[in-house]
This record gives sequence, structure tokens and C-alpha cells, in this order.
Amino acid sequence: MRSVWQIGVACILLMAALSAQAVTPKIKRVALEEFTTLTLKVVPDLGVRFVFPFILDEQDDYVPFTLNITNPMFSHDRKNGRNSFVVTVPPPPQGGQIPTYYSNMFITVAGYNISVTLTTTSDLTQHVSDVVFDLTESARQDLIQQAVEKRIKAIKDEYAAKESALEHVASDMTLKRIGGLALSGPSRKRINEETTTTTLNGDRLVLFLDDLQRYGEFHLFSYEVQNDSSQPLRVNDAALFLVDEAGIEQRINTANTVHATIDAESTVRGVIVTDDVRVLDGKHIKFSVLTDQGPLEVKW
Repeated sequence: MRSVWQIGVACILLMAALSAQAVTPKIKRVALEEFTTLTLKVVPDLGVRFVFPFILDEQDDYVPFTLNITNPMFSHDRKNGRNSFVVTVPPPPQGGQIPTYYSNMFITVAGYNISVTLTTTSDLTQHVSDVVFDLTESARQDLIQQAVEKRIKAIKDEYAAKESALEHVASDMTLKRIGGLALSGPSRKRINEETTTTTLNGDRLVLFLDDLQRYGEFHLFSYEVQNDSSQPLRVNDAALFLVDEAGIEQRINTANTVHATIDAESTVRGVIVTDDVRVLDGKHIKFSVLTDQGPLEVKW
């Protein structure tokens, strides 16, 4: 037969084992729905951590995170950039009984509305250390898509900001360059080439290439197109070509400025610009204006 001392020791060990088991961390998993409710008992000094499958962001563009606890005896602690927060209740006075407190906790985040009823307890067997909110598979895919769209928007906004800054710098450099070229003044070379074309209905079209003006590395060819006819003339393009000894033409990269339509019995001026230095080396050049009545061309 066991002695009273042995029975006492066994009881103490059993109570210690039960107490150790009672305060073991426990996890309660809750499936998130648009409106989610649950009831929790909180042991003072232990607290409960609420864990979400996303960051709790008060600045979120979709649905910002908000948290309200109606009883100030329940307090919460949350760090920025985390997906969790902890709710605690202060311990009772030394040697005092644990008072019973009640509170509602309302959480809104990412389109979910969560209502939690909180109450205090001294029963360690009812302690829950972590409440983990889980997403359904469809909700998880929606969250991933939202994250992707947010990242794409951030990349687009960053790119647009950089593009705007680059355009500003380019515009500033262009204006400074134009100012420098204007101060230096152009060198001018007279060309005075002219060609006349008669259309099928007897109307007369005239192309006159005036001169070449050089502003630094830019070369400007000034020209006029005269429409001596009774109907408007459509100008489609203008181009410069290098012509070698064998008559083979090579188009030069240019920018053209001219009216797209020339009214009847009127004359317009245009400018074609290039930075190709080959227009200065004395080789043969052809200038062509393409119209809806055929090309107008001069060579020199």
C-alpha cells in the first residue's frame, strides 16, 4: 500500500502535468468569409495573437485595415508591415480574483468584416494562443491577382514618372541646343533648283528648292510648292536621296515639315531637315515631293 507521502507527490506531479498541458500554445483556425464571427476567452497575461494571410495595411487602396475594441481593458499591439496583432488583458491585483470583462472587437480588412466577442477567464484549458484566419482557394487567387495588379500599377507609375522626368530633361536640352544654334547663326548655300510638271488635265505644278542652311550638325533645305491648278493638291511625303555615278539612289534619313494639302492657286513653303553630312560632300542629290498628282523632283 502506498504511503500518504507517495500519494501526495503523485497528486502534485499530476497537477503540474495538467497545468503544463493547459498552457500549451493552441491554434484555432478560422475560414475567412465576408462576415466572420467568433467568440474567444482571454486569460490575463497570456493574450491571443490574430494572424492573417496578408499584411494589415491602414493605407491600403482596396479596403484599409481598421480595428475597434469596445472595452479599454482589452488592448492590442500591432507593428507596421506585419500580418498579425496581439490582444491582451492586464493581470488582476496581487492575490485578487480575475474579474470578468466583456468586449466586442470589430476588424475590417481586405473586404472582410470580422466580429469577435471577447471575455476574460481563469480557465487555462480554454486558452487559445493563436487565431489563424485562412482563405478559401478562390479568395487566395483573388488576393494574388490583386497583388499582381497593384505591382503592375506601381511599375507603370514608376515608369511614367521616369519617362516624364526624361522628357523634361530632353526638352530642356533641346531648347538649350536650339538657343545655341540660333546664336551661332546659319551658314547658307544657294541652290535655286526648279522643276515644273503639267498634270493630265493641263494644270501646272512647280517645285522650287531655294537653299541649304546649316545650323551646326543640322542641314535644312527650304523649298516651295506652287499649285497652279483649280483643285487642291495632296502632299504625301518629301525625301532626299543620294545618287551615285551609276544612278543608284539611297534615301537619306530626314524630317519633313510641309502642309499636307495645298489649296488651288496657292503656294506653300516647306523645310526638310537632316543631320547626314553626306549632303555636303558634293555628290549628286535628288529632292522629291510626292503628291497625289505624281512626284515633283529636282536634282543637283
